[in-house]
Amino acid sequence: MMTCFTRFISIIICFSIIQELNYFFRHSHFSQSLVRYILQTFANMKKMVIPTKQVYSVRIALSLLLIILPVWVWSQGFKKHFKEGRFAECLKVSVQKIEEKPNKKGPQKDLGKIYYELWDSIQAKQEFLVRATQSFIGDETASEAELLLNNYKNIHKASLSLSKLGLMELRISKKETVQINIPDQTPKIDAAEILLAKVKEKAADMHYRQGLFHLQYKDLDRQKAAFMEFKRVMYFSKNYLDVKAKYKEAQKGATKRIILLPYANYSGHKGLGSIGGQISAGLASKLTANAAVMEFLEIITEGKLRAALEKQNYSYSSDISEATAEELREKLQAHELYIGRINQILSPEPEISSSDEEHEAKVVVGTTKVFKKETNEEVEVDIEENRTAYYKQYEATYVLTLTGAHTKISETGTKVNNFSETDRFYTYWTAQKSGNAKVYNKIKRSRQAPPSDGERVNKLIKKIVDKLFAQIKSDLLRVVIPVIDKIDQMNTQIARQDDE
Repeated sequence: MMTCFTRFISIIICFSIIQELNYFFRHSHFSQSLVRYILQTFANMKKMVIPTKQVYSVRIALSLLLIILPVWVWSQGFKKHFKEGRFAECLKVSVQKIEEKPNKKGPQKDLGKIYYELWDSIQAKQEFLVRATQSFIGDETASEAELLLNNYKNIHKASLSLSKLGLMELRISKKETVQINIPDQTPKIDAAEILLAKVKEKAADMHYRQGLFHLQYKDLDRQKAAFMEFKRVMYFSKNYLDVKAKYKEAQKGATKRIILLPYANYSGHKGLGSIGGQISAGLASKLTANAAVMEFLEIITEGKLRAALEKQNYSYSSDISEATAEELREKLQAHELYIGRINQILSPEPEISSSDEEHEAKVVVGTTKVFKKETNEEVEVDIEENRTAYYKQYEATYVLTLTGAHTKISETGTKVNNFSETDRFYTYWTAQKSGNAKVYNKIKRSRQAPPSDGERVNKLIKKIVDKLFAQIKSDLLRVVIPVIDKIDQMNTQIARQDDE
């Protein structure tokens, strides 16, 4: 009796699924993939050895999921917009649901229940934005003006959709309806577009003047601050006055020129290649591959370095003293010069430890014959019993350490940072002592040789390069805008002029 009932429920739910799929398929790639997966699961269930009652129970659960999930997804979108105060988006989501299911009473009923509260909230939000944009404060005013315009557009679009559907009222219940009355938003949209253009013009003007203020100072931080201001100007108005020329001027002034020299190798390991050259070359490669970094960086090319060094009777790969490096930095008008040394590459004998272990497992110890009713004959089957193997497990730890120092020579002085990087390689192996050989073969492990010293040194050099890159990147992308009374006074003066 129970089985018949579950089958009946499943048939009813399947009809509902067909209607839900039309809506669900149009929403996202995720929902399409999910539905396809569930339908494939339905098909595969016939091939699975599962009790019939469990199969029907799973089918019913998945069917309910297909019905509930789209409604839940829609409600979450509505709730998110409402919670964030994006009421025009709430209206848009509600109307979209009605458009997808014009013959369904549920979405109309839901919108009807919240219509007055929602419309009051929309109007209150718009009035707040109108008041907020009456006096220009800064970028915040531009954001509010843009939100104001988008809200009007969303309301206008939603009202057009409702009128096309012929919905002038929403039914809350059998006896109660709600009249829809959304005024024409076209005049407000036009006014909001004019307002947004004016606000963007004021924002562009404010950032332009701040950019000019920073541009008169020639230090890197101020030039970078000017660059960021002119970049903001172009966000609001791409062709504002001569902002493109000022943008390039500030970018040039904010660009840091650096020199990367090969690191000297004092480790005594000459058979590992140009280790010091790998650090400078790897760092240059990472820097040039990062667009955000190269916006404020110029790496002086190897050709210029070689020419300058040759004039002083030094080769590009030789050991250069700090005094010579400082002369080179000044000669090439670089802001910073990076040089360094590798002091030691330590690779001691591995540390080896051992322990006595045992392992128990089932193994075949013989065969026997049993009578099989299905085929009415005797068949041979394996006899399995637990056996134990006793063995010794070894562990070896190979350690390689690379030590050295970075030296940064800049206009403000010389800074030395020591570094030490360590690579550890672990290997395990076993040796049988006694017990069952078949059991031991199941857990047997051979000793693995460590990578070569060259491979491990390259791995450590990559770590060193990554850390040095992160430090240079952090310094370059740091924008320091000094807080000076003159800036505050200038902003106050701009605001007063705008109000007038």
